[in-house]
Amino acid sequence: MFNSFSFEKINNFENKGSILEFEYFGEINKRAYSQAVDEYLNPELYKIKSQEDVERVFLRKNKEKEDYANSFKNDSYIKFKDAMAIVEKCQFGNPEMPNAIFARVLRKEISNLLGDEYKVKFFTAVGSHLDTKHGVDAFIKVYDKNEKELAQVTLDISGREKGASKADLLIVVSREERDCYDFDSDNFDKEKFNNRIKNEALRIKEIITKNRKTSGEYPKSSYGQKQVVK
Repeated sequence: MFNSFSFEKINNFENKGSILEFEYFGEINKRAYSQAVDEYLNPELYKIKSQEDVERVFLRKNKEKEDYANSFKNDSYIKFKDAMAIVEKCQFGNPEMPNAIFARVLRKEISNLLGDEYKVKFFTAVGSHLDTKHGVDAFIKVYDKNEKELAQVTLDISGREKGASKADLLIVVSREERDCYDFDSDNFDKEKFNNRIKNEALRIKEIITKNRKTSGEYPKSSYGQKQVVK
């Protein structure tokens, strides 16, 4: 449909999650994610106290990349804020131009609703700890022209009503609807697709207004900050 991927790997760990998530939201950069998770879970291996450490860390970062599945070994867990920060660093391309068509059109519609004074970025979390441990398939962030973050909305997408979702918004796309929204399908319905995009964008705008940042909200993750070794 929207993104090409191997159907032979659907049940493979590397494609954990539903086809729906991949089609509509895309997926993280697995190579970058493996490196970021290794650094997060093994911080002691990345501390630099001497010149020897500089070489050791360089070699570890540039060694043959580990299997993506190793990021989840031993049922590893990453705190929500840190999981979100890692996902932001592991996107394919520009968050203002996501790869998945549904995500790209949705982001643009939200941007149109908010106006030119704001920047809207879409981050896929599909295949990350944010997805598997926290139930968030993607999130949208809104910034002012100076790149100051103003609000965020977490998204969950499913083929059925789940009754409850950990994300701010659950987007339900039934099997019948998927055919109507598929650009490659003979049953693609442009009007229904555009109406769905507009409806979801309006729902997200309402949540953005509600979640608009005020001083002290949304504490920053410590992930990625330089640590001074005493």
